[in-house]
Amino acid sequence: MSYIHECIMQTDTIVTLFEYQINYSNLLWLGFELFVNLFQAFIITWYAFGSLKFKYSKKAKIFSYLGTILAMFSLITVTSYLVNFEGFGTFIHALLLFICIFFVTEGSLFNKIFVSLVPTNAIAASSTFVYPLFSYISLKTLDTSLFSESSIRVISLVLANFFYICILYIVKKITLRRSFKLKESEWFMLSLNITMSIIAYIFLYYSVYYSTSPLANFYVALCSVAVITINITMYIVLSNFSNRYETEMENTLLRQQAEYQAGAIMETKNQYDELQKVRHDFNNTVRVIGTLSSEGKNSEIEAYLQEYFKTQAVSKTIIKTGNSFVDAVINSKLTEAQQYGIKVNVSTINDLESKHNIDLCSLLGNLLDNAIRASKESSKKVIKLDVRRDMESIAITVKNTIDSSVLAKNPDLVSDKQDKKNHGYGTKIIREIAKKHSGFADFYEEDGYFCCNVMLYI
Repeated sequence: MSYIHECIMQTDTIVTLFEYQINYSNLLWLGFELFVNLFQAFIITWYAFGSLKFKYSKKAKIFSYLGTILAMFSLITVTSYLVNFEGFGTFIHALLLFICIFFVTEGSLFNKIFVSLVPTNAIAASSTFVYPLFSYISLKTLDTSLFSESSIRVISLVLANFFYICILYIVKKITLRRSFKLKESEWFMLSLNITMSIIAYIFLYYSVYYSTSPLANFYVALCSVAVITINITMYIVLSNFSNRYETEMENTLLRQQAEYQAGAIMETKNQYDELQKVRHDFNNTVRVIGTLSSEGKNSEIEAYLQEYFKTQAVSKTIIKTGNSFVDAVINSKLTEAQQYGIKVNVSTINDLESKHNIDLCSLLGNLLDNAIRASKESSKKVIKLDVRRDMESIAITVKNTIDSSVLAKNPDLVSDKQDKKNHGYGTKIIREIAKKHSGFADFYEEDGYFCCNVMLYI
């Protein structure tokens, strides 16, 4: 073999080994990038499913969980290889997450939108903080220091994802620690705030991408910290509003409980007084009849009895459900209804014993209060109460007559009383109690009646 030919063969071997090393390095980098994408997809799914209640079985949750991870991983991988920075394309990530959780989780529309936007906001915040900071430290532009296969790129990705996890963990902790009960308008404002923050991060990132000043990149990193702080602060403030609303609801329930206990005592006293009066009248009647009988005045006895029956008031209906607390509430409300000339038809069971007497009393009290208040303004003045029970649930239906549609004028059943502080909680409490016991409260109208049907699983 000639010397020249041997040199050529050695050169080919060196080139082959060099190409192999390059390919091996590319594969390692590709594996690292895919692992980061999969990790982000897992964290996004973990946050979303941990912040909302799942509707279906545990098996269905596992399939949904894995499907969401796969979908988010595929989208992140495709977009990351198309462009270095997605910009406004990051909203596609939020849209895909919203689609994945919309049909399988509970919660209002804007609550789900908010949950879908938070991961996008978190990754934008962490990227806008970490990458400009590394660009400032390395005195290089983003394009040369962070989008090349280098150790700086690895460290920045690890730190960016660390801050990403921290932000989501803080938001999730706040959510789990406090039971959020926000209105749709409040969830909308919170979602709008998150959206505008993402847009701010995008513009900050673009300014760094096209900047040649390391000091300007440092200022951008500080701005991103300020926006993150504003977001978390606003979230905490809204959670405090939610807690205040919850406290008001609890105070209202406690106040009602005290009222119902006082009403039960008063009702027992009234029944005792009524019984004493009946006994006294009966004793006098027996004496008169005995005297007339001893004198042989049978016609006078008959006339006296007829007059006696005319003077007696119609006996008051006493409801017995087997639950003294519930009996006190229903009977006191029946007495109140009779004072306003309202006829009440009651159909109930006699074994309504329960471990949840406070909730039952609050529920029945609010239902009957609303019905009495509405019936007073009705021409017919009729209330129907129906209480049924099976092995797992209690169904309560209250109907009251109306002269015109209530839902047509007030579909949200908002109180029209001037004293909003002490009124307007009736329907809210009814819905809260139903939700607490995995049930529902349905308001509707039929045949000249306003109806409320409540199902409790207790």
